[in-house]
Amino acid sequence: MQTDLNTFIVEQEARFITGVQEIIDDTWAKYVSTIESMGVEGYVRVHQQAYDRWFEAGQ
Repeated sequence: MQTDLNTFIVEQEARFITGVQEIIDDTWAKYVSTIESMGVEGYVRVHQQAYDRWFEAGQ
């Protein structure tokens, strides 16, 4: 999951930055929909939980 998601994000980021892909409502909505279907919410949840544990351990 993480590898495919990271690859997609990096590739799209490059397309947005270089102007190959415009950032307009339709393309942004498609980008968000795609990363959601790839499981971005689970990815964020796992990383947030790890950060929370790390933060609590340092207090």
